[in-house]
Amino acid sequence: MVFFIRFDERDDERTNFDFREFKAAVVTKKWQASFGFDQVHWG
Repeated sequence: MVFFIRFDERDDERTNFDFREFKAAVVTKKWQASFGFDQVHWG
């Protein structure tokens, strides 16, 4: 998990919190799966 937090003590509209990446994986002997979201940078 990767968090993003911005706290602005003067302006409540600019204060925010969100997940930049949130991924989980399940692995068994026969298969594997991952789900969630993340940022991919191209270039």
